Amino acid sequence: MSKKSKEDPDVSSSDEGEDGMMMVEDGEEVDVDFEGFPLSDSDFDGIRQLLTQLLSSSVDINLSKLTESLIGQNFVGTVLKQSETGSEAASPEEDEVFALVTCLPILPQDELQKSIVKHFMSRCKSSSASAETKKEFTKILQSCTEKGEPTSLGFLINERFINVPSQAALPMFEKLFSELESAKNSNHKANYNFTHYVIICKICRDFATQDSDTMYMNAEEEIFAEESLTSFDYQIPTDDVMKTRRVLLLTKKNFELSFEKLKSVLAQ
Repeated sequence: MSKKSKEDPDVSSSDEGEDGMMMVEDGEEVDVDFEGFPLSDSDFDGIRQLLTQLLSSSVDINLSKLTESLIGQNFVGTVLKQSETGSEAASPEEDEVFALVTCLPILPQDELQKSIVKHFMSRCKSSSASAETKKEFTKILQSCTEKGEPTSLGFLINERFINVPSQAALPMFEKLFSELESAKNSNHKANYNFTHYVIICKICRDFATQDSDTMYMNAEEEIFAEESLTSFDYQIPTDDVMKTRRVLLLTKKNFELSFEKLKSVLAQ
């Protein structure tokens, strides 16, 4: 059994419930059953809070519009909330969003998504990544916003609060993979047949000592990192600490291999 807490904003499914998890409340451990739900309008504040936690409140992306876009494609993605119990109405706390896994297509004609690409390109340009890495990222990101280009990019979002264990991510990613497969064959305006994926990971590194060891706040994202085509790091300055993010670029094959490894590791 794992403890559930939300005290540190930077350390943080399917239709089946996640049983046996626990959360800490006033020093006491309380049994909590989690369940995956499609994104809905009532999840707006919770989703936006998770996006803020991942990207920061000062990010040059309209997080409210991003939240609305994610909810608008409610046939893709899962939020993890406390399980509904019988016919009892859920309290505000019970309806809280504890985790989010989804994927947003980056469309060439969409201004919000152009701002997402601009954000990635700006962070890549100012990073300490090699010239080759910057060139590769720039090429993929630019091509996905140009009409007629064969590149189709998915913005993969995986975020949750501290002590929601990585095992909870497995059914959420299984559901996402199934939803993306279905979306490819449906008559949607957006193209869900992605050739590439980009994901932002929260990491910890000791830059002062130049220690190469990296800890992923969402442990399963290390699997994606191992399979990624390339990556770069950037930092988010705050009042008390410098937070680090790692951006991973994956091909469709990279993502599929990561998913298979994720199932193998987390199902143990």
